[in-house]
Amino acid sequence: MRAVSFAHGGAVVLGLLVAAVKNIPPSDIASSRPGSTYYAYDPATGTYWAMSTYTPASGVPLNVQVSFQDGGATGLFKKTSSGTWQATTGGLPNICAELKFFPKAVLAAWSLPTTPDAQTTC
Repeated sequence: MRAVSFAHGGAVVLGLLVAAVKNIPPSDIASSRPGSTYYAYDPATGTYWAMSTYTPASGVPLNVQVSFQDGGATGLFKKTSSGTWQATTGGLPNICAELKFFPKAVLAAWSLPTTPDAQTTC
């Protein structure tokens, strides 16, 4: 497992996928939140993994603002070496959405929790 830094431009590209998943114009996404973008490549499976959290643009309609709540601001991404990016948005609690989508080895490479805490049930 190799975790690598991810240029801001890459987060913008993934933001376009989040816009598509949410069925909103890309202009409704202001930017990725600083420090929220993770990227990894698993050579054993030839799979790329990414996660980033986005901020809605100012002045977007209320329904778009609401879609960014409750984990909906976070995009979860997967791409096999020969495939296209697959994207979904997160949920609450965040750890449960992450555990459902990412292998534990990916979360560990990003130094993120690999099990929920004692107060969280997934």
